[in-house]
Amino acid sequence: MIALLENCVSDYHIFIENEMRKEQEIDVNNSNGEKDDNPSESGVGMHKSFIEFVRQ
Repeated sequence: MIALLENCVSDYHIFIENEMRKEQEIDVNNSNGEKDDNPSESGVGMHKSFIEFVRQ
């Protein structure tokens, strides 16, 4: 059980870092005049909770 949680925590940190990078890229693209019509990638900052991440 401890190994499961340790692995999940490190994977969750990587997931959050990747999501933050995606948001930064979207923000840069939007500031360069590109329009992104996809509402799920609007840079709102909604990330999965740790529980949602583990369930997946």
